[in-house]
Amino acid sequence: MVQTRGSGAVVRPRECARDGSGKERAHHSNPVASRIQVGSCYMNSVFQCLMHEPITLNWLSNHRAGQCGTECGPWVVCRFLQHYWGPTNPNTIVPYNFGGAGNVQFLNDLMDLSMGLEPFQSMRGDMEYALEYEQVLRNSFWRNRCPEQARLQRNCEVTYSINLISHNACTQCDTVFLEETMEAGVNISSRPPFTTLLQALRDKWNPGPTEVTFRRCPACGPANPLRQRFRNRAALRVLTIRFQLMQPTAGGSTVKTLHALAFDEILDLGRFPEKAALPLQYKLSSVIPGSPSGDPREVVATALSNRLAASRFHQPRQPSSTPSPPPPPTSSPSSVSGRPRRPSARRRRQTTPPRSPPGRNADGNQPGSPSDHEGTNRHVDGHYIAAVRGQGASEFMCFSDADSEVFSRDMFLGNPQRPVSQAIAHDAGYQVVLLSYLMVENRGARELARLV
Repeated sequence: MVQTRGSGAVVRPRECARDGSGKERAHHSNPVASRIQVGSCYMNSVFQCLMHEPITLNWLSNHRAGQCGTECGPWVVCRFLQHYWGPTNPNTIVPYNFGGAGNVQFLNDLMDLSMGLEPFQSMRGDMEYALEYEQVLRNSFWRNRCPEQARLQRNCEVTYSINLISHNACTQCDTVFLEETMEAGVNISSRPPFTTLLQALRDKWNPGPTEVTFRRCPACGPANPLRQRFRNRAALRVLTIRFQLMQPTAGGSTVKTLHALAFDEILDLGRFPEKAALPLQYKLSSVIPGSPSGDPREVVATALSNRLAASRFHQPRQPSSTPSPPPPPTSSPSSVSGRPRRPSARRRRQTTPPRSPPGRNADGNQPGSPSDHEGTNRHVDGHYIAAVRGQGASEFMCFSDADSEVFSRDMFLGNPQRPVSQAIAHDAGYQVVLLSYLMVENRGARELARLV
């Protein structure tokens, strides 16, 4: 594992953890960012954000091992961040600490999968990568479950889908000129015995190393009238997973999707190790906006809190036909200073919501209205679920335990308390800056008041 400091010098993990006196050294000089725990959801969310950018994948594919001077994937991403951000500024929240020893192997595996494997690596090695990643997801899913939700989890089903790239290479000149995308998926049972992704790949798509097809090679085919042979070998170019929790209805004929992940998203259920006691059924790292109407603000996601009854789910706020105006800026002391302060533990406690009038919820709306948040759920104490950009839209959505908020680029750029960084001139840099800014205090609603 190789990391870089603000000066750009390459150091080893032990040197990052201790200074010359042998004492533990803070991993960040910024007092706000120093509270980001090693291996926390913040670092993984930065990876999550970067993996959506086509320019990121193109940049990584051109800076593989041997081309960038190191085999360390996180080091490559760090250089990518510096490419957008410029030299690391200790006064901003810049992620150059890529996790502790427990996360090194996982991050390296993630980056290896994202950067793409060599075309002619054995399929056995690809399956081992998939099995290892699936094992992390499966173990974390069961470790983070709550006893009150055991009945619901027995009715849940998890579906993993892997995007496989079939490389067609000429056996004469070894030219790879055609790639075909194939999808292999399997349903993971909510109870043992488990079905692994390794079994899914073997059962649903396993051409083997000897299967060949006969096609004309564009490189050497014109010189040879015979069709050339091509070997189809699988490589996990980008590991993509679709995660679904489904619960049969009372009649048992239909299945309700509680949470679905886009095909080009990556879900990591183990990115909240320091938040194991949070009141969530599973720790979500990414949710997607989308609807049949194409409104990017309509969220197809649902969160389950163990503070609620086992049979009650709360839905994110459904957007109305007309966009609602942004909330007015707050006048709290933390938003008037030059840099937002982290509220004390007493201030972070959730206050009891005021009693709503008869026939209305805590929001003052009629029950069932588009802005109905189920007032009892709105004030549930707990970690917010996710902050992620909308697909095809320059917006971030931040989900708390009961509602969702939309952050636009203009709102962020107009905020005087935003982190100072050159990266906001670029979309990828803006997304990383905003995402990191939201992740520090772990409460999206509080950050929304500071961004507007």
